[in-house]
Amino acid sequence: MKRQIRDLLPSDTQGVAAIAARIMPYPWSEKLFQCCFSEGYLNWILEVENHVAGYLIAKWVGDESELLSLGVDVPFQRQGHGQYLLKKLVGVLTSHGVQSIWLEVRRSNDVAIALYHRVGFVEVGIRKNYYPTADAREDALIFRYFLHLKKESYKNAKVY
Repeated sequence: MKRQIRDLLPSDTQGVAAIAARIMPYPWSEKLFQCCFSEGYLNWILEVENHVAGYLIAKWVGDESELLSLGVDVPFQRQGHGQYLLKKLVGVLTSHGVQSIWLEVRRSNDVAIALYHRVGFVEVGIRKNYYPTADAREDALIFRYFLHLKKESYKNAKVY
């Protein structure tokens, strides 16, 4: 399978927003994706066999980064593409001396939570009532990836 990661271009935002709309209950708008082209952003498209299969948006400031949005389109899910994007992010940020990556995820998003654990993210907190739902609010789990520590030193950590 031929897959590659390339920079997300402003002309890609409509397609990426369409992917987000297919896979998320409250997706980012095209306008929000367009706001991610200033300094410090890493915006990537994943292409599989010349089809846009997914994307990753991260913000990088100093020695920390935040994964803002990650999505893999429905026909390409459960094939390792999300993990591929995350490992590329870890590699790029490690080479630039970044110390950690942060993210929030819906408590109910078991697939994403399992992916983050597989890659080496550690759950470090909760944001109560962070995400909207159809009839209320849902907690966000906060995860952190420590880029320059040995995995064994924090793999069972839950810091709240």
